[in-house]
Amino acid sequence: MSLRLGHIQTLVVSSAKMAKEILKTNYLVFCTRPVLTGQQKLSYDNKNIALSPYNEYLRQMRKICTLHLFSMKQVNSFRSVREEEVFDMIDRMKARSSTKQLVNLSDIVMILTSNIICRVAFGKKPSEYDEGNQDGARFGELMLEMQAMFVNFYYRDYFPLMGWLDKLNGSIARLENIFKDIDEFYQELIDEHVNQSRPNKMQDDMTSASTVEWAMTMLVKNPDSLKNLQQEVRNAVGGEYKKMIFEHSDEQQEEEDVESVDEKY
Repeated sequence: MSLRLGHIQTLVVSSAKMAKEILKTNYLVFCTRPVLTGQQKLSYDNKNIALSPYNEYLRQMRKICTLHLFSMKQVNSFRSVREEEVFDMIDRMKARSSTKQLVNLSDIVMILTSNIICRVAFGKKPSEYDEGNQDGARFGELMLEMQAMFVNFYYRDYFPLMGWLDKLNGSIARLENIFKDIDEFYQELIDEHVNQSRPNKMQDDMTSASTVEWAMTMLVKNPDSLKNLQQEVRNAVGGEYKKMIFEHSDEQQEEEDVESVDEKY
């Protein structure tokens, strides 16, 4: 269906078949989006991969994302982060439901998505489910306000001669404020990344976990090295090796006995 919104010609697609034709088969024809005020400002003059017009910059960005960000290897490397956040969300929902508290599913899913994105992209978790967490509240507010300004109606986009109304109703001032806040947030992340001497517990934890994961992967791929390492550990630990195994078995058996008693009574 073709519509004309002000001076912008708009095509509405309502079927999967036509969506495939536009987004895949004829991508080069439709990939350049109209320049809208909110999107242009918040994406630093349409530098976002989803909003950039088709040009050499977009081609290079897509290549980088395909090879380094969205590859199957990269996606699988953060599987543990996604699983941990999902399990954490489920536990929080169970805890609130057990105490008969209302669960706002929209907010929880928003926080889940934000946590996963931030841990993967920034190496830290700014959002928490607990109320009162200032960092999480700040990030959530920024994201919600930015989304609102992305889709806000601006007269200048559709009726250029009436653009002065955007200043009159406060839309431009609100857009400038959220752009300033989100730009400062990005700058804090960049400064933290550049300043390697700054203590960062999450970064240390992720680095240590990555190192252990890399070492274990290499050992699995080299069975001979794995056997040699196992023998070295056993020789170094000596009699303590069997002692630790027995202690672990006793603890595990004790936990199973406790669980059995709890289920029985």
